[in-house]
Amino acid sequence: MQHLTGGRPPEPPVIAWLRVAYQTARDAWNGTVTGRRWRRPARECPPWCAGNEAGNHTCTARHGYPSGEHRSPITTWSPEYGKLIATRVQGIDGRARLELRLVIRLDADGNRALAQGIHLPIAVNLAVRATLAQLAEMFRPREVTGWPDMPTLHDRPAHQQRPELEHRRQLPRRSA
Repeated sequence: MQHLTGGRPPEPPVIAWLRVAYQTARDAWNGTVTGRRWRRPARECPPWCAGNEAGNHTCTARHGYPSGEHRSPITTWSPEYGKLIATRVQGIDGRARLELRLVIRLDADGNRALAQGIHLPIAVNLAVRATLAQLAEMFRPREVTGWPDMPTLHDRPAHQQRPELEHRRQLPRRSA
């Protein structure tokens, strides 16, 4: 409803006070927070990230988004059966993964296409498992990692004790 004079009615004093309080708080925070967007610390992309290439990919991890990811340029192979697309992805938490997309042309015959659709995912799963197991074996550490049980100086026979540590045994003990 318009005021009788044709304009807006005068605002209550509480509203005017809230406007002043808001403006004061906004001015106080103006140096650190713009109010228009949240400022996240910038991060560096790894050398393989497509965000390093101009115009190719906007890297969400570089901008500090909580679910941000570094993504490599897409690699595509076109074998006779279809297409294979691979992308390396690393989350902001540092965990890496490989995204594979496999596009396979099925046979025109419905029964053969059904058989292909049933067997191909199983065969791909087995191939991935075998490859990962082979790579794990190739890069398996040759020694068990961890700290071995180290004997103390007094556990060794006299002929195996190290003379450079002899001074440690010579120190007088504190009396209680």
